[in-house]
Amino acid sequence: MEFTPTLKVKDTVSNVRDFIAEYQYEFWNLVGSIAPYLIICLIATLALTYVEGGNLEQEITAFSEESRQNIKDLEASRGADLSKEEKKEHAQTVISNIIKMSLSSPIVWGQLLIQLFIGYLYATMAISWHRLVLLGSRQYEPMQVLNPQRHEIEFMAMLILMNVIFPLIGWYLGFQAGLKASMALVIFSLVAFTGMIYIFYKICFFFPAKAVNANISFKKSFRLTTGYFWKIFFGCIRASLKTILFLLLYSFVVGFISTAVIAAYDLGSTTQHITETLINIPVMFYFQPLLTIIGVTVLSNYYQHALQNKSVP
Repeated sequence: MEFTPTLKVKDTVSNVRDFIAEYQYEFWNLVGSIAPYLIICLIATLALTYVEGGNLEQEITAFSEESRQNIKDLEASRGADLSKEEKKEHAQTVISNIIKMSLSSPIVWGQLLIQLFIGYLYATMAISWHRLVLLGSRQYEPMQVLNPQRHEIEFMAMLILMNVIFPLIGWYLGFQAGLKASMALVIFSLVAFTGMIYIFYKICFFFPAKAVNANISFKKSFRLTTGYFWKIFFGCIRASLKTILFLLLYSFVVGFISTAVIAAYDLGSTTQHITETLINIPVMFYFQPLLTIIGVTVLSNYYQHALQNKSVP
């Protein structure tokens, strides 16, 4: 089955589902190609969780309780509550110290690196699936996880910029706006967030193009994406809705049972974190890969449709 792009969301959703069903063997081949690395990441996460032993969480909890007690003692010595400005200043200090405590932990940095590598693995799946959709099964070649080519590195770099760097900037602006209670900063943060979403949408065709090593400029992507925003948005939502509902059901049922067992036997925070990691196995090996290729197929559909129906230099 060669992929034929469609314009209407309803047709696209049906097309996406049929294509994934047709090539489900290739889906499992791609999952199998990254599975050894996911297992290594899983073992590393469990090891870091065991080594950390909930110490950082306990330190932060103790620090927070000590800070609250300090406020109570100060108010008791004064015989009056702290002013709003004093409470605000104290909150800023507490939050800043908690962030510093977290960032000073090598365990936290280790976990962040693991998550980045997991994201890289799913991105290799995305590149491979873009090729399958756009080039067809005869010309398609999956990406080699440990041997990325230049255009694949460019794909990854843009993905990191849009999914890591920009969100971190947005989070920082929002955090500062909350701390300083500045309406101007809040408005600026909202405008910046909206702008990032708009830019991500306008350059989204960069990803399928780079996956197949096609030449594309940001200017060309800006022009090609015109008129496709809501189609891409609702196409992804409708095509992935069943998977998302199953994921939510799984997370709720298994999460509820594990939480109840941990609470009943008072197993502690380390056991809780390890259990959460193990519960995440189906998400890592099935739900996340499936959601990835659903989104990729929708995006490739409209990229191919735009190329066939728009004359953009």
